[in-house]
Amino acid sequence: MIVEMKRKASTESTSSYEVDRFKNQTSSFGKYEEEALKIKIVEVASYEKIFGPISIDLPDYLQHMELPDFDYDKVLTFKPSEYPDFTDAQCLLLTKLKYRVQT
Repeated sequence: MIVEMKRKASTESTSSYEVDRFKNQTSSFGKYEEEALKIKIVEVASYEKIFGPISIDLPDYLQHMELPDFDYDKVLTFKPSEYPDFTDAQCLLLTKLKYRVQT
Protein backbone atom coordinates (compact mmCIF):
# COMPACT_ATOMS: atom_id res chain seq x y z
CA MET A 1 0.00 0.00 0.00
CA ILE A 2 1.30 3.42 -0.89
CA VAL A 3 0.24 6.37 1.18
CA GLU A 4 0.61 9.81 -0.26
CA MET A 5 0.51 12.87 1.92
CA LYS A 6 -0.09 16.27 0.40
CA ARG A 7 0.35 19.53 2.24
CA LYS A 8 -2.86 21.48 2.45
CA ALA A 9 -2.87 24.85 0.79
CA SER A 10 -3.20 27.37 3.56
CA THR A 11 -3.41 31.11 3.79
CA GLU A 12 -1.66 30.94 7.16
CA SER A 13 2.11 30.64 6.92
CA THR A 14 4.11 28.28 9.11
CA SER A 15 6.00 31.24 10.53
CA SER A 16 2.82 32.50 12.23
CA TYR A 17 3.42 29.89 14.94
CA GLU A 18 6.05 30.82 17.49
CA VAL A 19 8.01 27.96 19.03
CA ASP A 20 8.57 30.12 22.12
CA ARG A 21 4.84 29.88 22.80
CA PHE A 22 4.99 26.06 22.99
CA LYS A 23 4.47 24.60 26.44
CA ASN A 24 7.59 23.13 28.08
CA GLN A 25 6.28 19.58 28.38
CA THR A 26 4.83 17.50 25.57
CA SER A 27 2.31 16.15 28.08
CA SER A 28 0.85 19.65 28.35
CA PHE A 29 0.65 20.37 24.61
CA GLY A 30 -2.65 21.89 23.62
CA LYS A 31 -4.56 23.14 20.61
CA TYR A 32 -1.86 25.68 19.64
CA GLU A 33 0.87 23.04 19.47
CA GLU A 34 -1.40 20.57 17.66
CA GLU A 35 -2.15 23.12 14.97
CA ALA A 36 1.44 24.30 14.64
CA LEU A 37 2.84 20.76 14.37
CA LYS A 38 -0.13 19.46 12.36
CA ILE A 39 -0.66 16.57 14.78
CA LYS A 40 -3.59 15.20 16.75
CA ILE A 41 -2.94 14.42 20.42
CA VAL A 42 -5.08 11.64 21.87
CA GLU A 43 -4.83 10.76 25.57
CA VAL A 44 -4.77 7.05 26.38
CA ALA A 45 -4.59 5.22 29.68
CA SER A 46 -2.55 2.24 28.53
CA TYR A 47 0.65 1.83 26.58
CA GLU A 48 -0.91 -1.19 24.86
CA LYS A 49 -3.26 1.12 22.95
CA ILE A 50 -0.18 2.78 21.46
CA PHE A 51 2.28 -0.08 21.01
CA GLY A 52 0.04 -3.14 21.17
CA PRO A 53 0.63 -6.10 23.48
CA ILE A 54 4.27 -6.55 24.43
CA SER A 55 5.74 -9.88 25.36
CA ILE A 56 9.09 -10.01 27.12
CA ASP A 57 10.96 -13.21 27.84
CA LEU A 58 12.61 -12.80 31.21
CA PRO A 59 15.78 -14.69 31.95
CA ASP A 60 15.39 -17.49 34.50
CA TYR A 61 17.27 -15.56 37.17
CA LEU A 62 14.66 -12.75 37.00
CA GLN A 63 11.49 -14.85 36.89
CA HIS A 64 10.86 -14.32 40.62
CA MET A 65 10.77 -10.54 40.05
CA GLU A 66 7.75 -10.76 37.75
CA LEU A 67 4.74 -9.77 39.84
CA PRO A 68 1.71 -9.90 37.51
CA ASP A 69 -0.81 -9.48 40.35
CA PHE A 70 0.64 -6.11 41.32
CA ASP A 71 -1.17 -3.24 39.71
CA TYR A 72 -0.62 0.48 40.28
CA ASP A 73 -2.79 0.62 43.42
CA LYS A 74 -1.07 -2.37 45.04
CA VAL A 75 2.34 -0.82 44.42
CA LEU A 76 1.21 2.44 46.05
CA THR A 77 -0.04 0.66 49.16
CA PHE A 78 2.72 -1.98 49.38
CA LYS A 79 3.92 -2.88 52.89
CA PRO A 80 6.57 -5.63 53.09
CA SER A 81 5.14 -6.92 56.38
CA GLU A 82 1.92 -7.90 54.58
CA TYR A 83 3.83 -10.17 52.17
CA PRO A 84 5.97 -12.50 54.31
CA ASP A 85 6.51 -14.92 51.41
CA PHE A 86 8.21 -12.30 49.23
CA THR A 87 11.99 -12.35 48.95
CA ASP A 88 14.11 -9.40 50.07
CA ALA A 89 14.71 -8.53 46.40
CA GLN A 90 10.98 -8.42 45.66
CA CYS A 91 10.28 -6.23 48.71
CA LEU A 92 13.13 -3.88 47.83
CA LEU A 93 11.95 -3.57 44.22
CA LEU A 94 8.36 -2.82 45.23
CA THR A 95 9.41 -0.38 47.95
CA LYS A 96 11.64 1.57 45.56
CA LEU A 97 8.95 1.50 42.89
CA LYS A 98 6.38 2.74 45.40
CA TYR A 99 8.50 5.74 46.37
CA ARG A 100 9.39 6.47 42.75
CA VAL A 101 5.72 6.50 41.73
CA GLN A 102 4.85 8.78 44.66
CA THR A 103 7.40 11.43 43.65
